[in-house]
Amino acid sequence: FYKNNRLGMIFNLINKNNPMPSEINKEIEKILNNLENFIPNEITPRLIHGDLWEGNILFDKGKLKGLIDPGIYFAHNELEIAYLTWFKYVSKNFLNYYSEKINIDKYYYKYEPVYQLYYCLLNVHLWSRDYIDNAKELINKINL
Repeated sequence: FYKNNRLGMIFNLINKNNPMPSEINKEIEKILNNLENFIPNEITPRLIHGDLWEGNILFDKGKLKGLIDPGIYFAHNELEIAYLTWFKYVSKNFLNYYSEKINIDKYYYKYEPVYQLYYCLLNVHLWSRDYIDNAKELINKINL
């Protein structure tokens, strides 16, 4: 699902409309072609917010009051964690607390950039091609 309906879908959409540089595309194609080697094969899909970033998290006096503007779907919960860590919205303390409730895989940090790449490419497509530089950084973190 992640390959065809998330990472591959947004990669193909970008390159259909306004291709990224070929050296980046080649690296992303390598990731897509070997995705089973980069992310966990057996996960328990969970309902996730789908667009959980600072603007969609409501606080009042430091207390969580609610979440808005969801794009909910079932996915690996760590996909959403990767989004939060990519934009540095959460700290290691948050991840430790979260993992007490829903375990974060011990290999999470190895595949975190693969999950972050989806959100990065989504931002390339929706907001700014400046995120292509972030895509390069994430690709460099992935052990190809």
